Amino acid sequence: MTSHMLREIETQGDAWAGALEALAGDEALAGALRGAARETLVLGAGSSYYLGIAARGAFVRRGVAARAAPASEILLHPELYPLAEGGTAIAVSRSGTTTETLRAVARLKAGGALAVGITTAPDTPIRTACDHTVAIPGAAEASTVQTRSFSAQLVATLALAATQAGDEAALTALRRLPTLAPGWIERLEPVVTPLASLPRRIYVLGTGDLWGIAMEGALKLKETSLTEAEAFQTLEFRHGPQSMVDADTLVIGLVGEDRGGAETAVLREMVALGGRVLMVCEDPGRAGRVPHVQVLAIGSGLPLEARLPLYLPPLQLIAHQRGLDKGLDPDHPRNLRFSIELEHL
Repeated sequence: MTSHMLREIETQGDAWAGALEALAGDEALAGALRGAARETLVLGAGSSYYLGIAARGAFVRRGVAARAAPASEILLHPELYPLAEGGTAIAVSRSGTTTETLRAVARLKAGGALAVGITTAPDTPIRTACDHTVAIPGAAEASTVQTRSFSAQLVATLALAATQAGDEAALTALRRLPTLAPGWIERLEPVVTPLASLPRRIYVLGTGDLWGIAMEGALKLKETSLTEAEAFQTLEFRHGPQSMVDADTLVIGLVGEDRGGAETAVLREMVALGGRVLMVCEDPGRAGRVPHVQVLAIGSGLPLEARLPLYLPPLQLIAHQRGLDKGLDPDHPRNLRFSIELEHL
């Protein structure tokens, strides 16, 4: 029987379309964003925090001072996460009920921030906690592990950055994403299946915007397949962690716009150390061909920022298949619940 998680991975394109539709025509939100101070803090818990790391560059490149933070850190160490009055706090919560996120955004709103919520659950406390809410019910999931909800909420956050800057070209690029997803995922499934059962440990590498995507990919592997998986910024992997690489290791390199071939050089080094290497990139000709490296070429024609969600399905599919190969239930990972309520924050 097909798992909920697999169906949710395969239907991400529809969820991305839903995210863009939720923002389209919301002139009140667009006006509020354009009138906000040029400072943004994206907050969430778990995957939602990694989403903020992936999305912050979309704001920074448009002149907005942007950061990402775990909501719990804002509560425990508020002095480390100041936000200018009139700045924007973007609170991401799939369930709309995440305790830390709701309390953190309430604190920031009380300090004068514009509070914007992003969720898959429209009628939940996040709507009343925030000034504006982007609800994407079509991205809701039956499985505990986030896949299409993460990617759809990422699309929504990228669209918020473009909307705030009035960047219509970026919004047009994002609108192409839903049409690209089905063919890309269909191409991936037969390729990633044999990869899933091979290595004992997996490392996911990425730089810039792809650092947050790498962190989310490693989390999926841990949650779904109980795999020893970690994410590293690509060149940082050479400073110690590469000592773990051997024939029982898969290194997944997420390559964006490889600056001077630095990222592919790291992947070549991992091959020399005996590791198995998978590279996910837009165009292997531009990224630089690496001998003995398996390549997944996206071929979207989109700029890196717009194609960020397309790096997620390979990681999600490997995690799902690896869980199945180990006899695990990908819909209900060990020790996890859909929503966690914390009483002591």
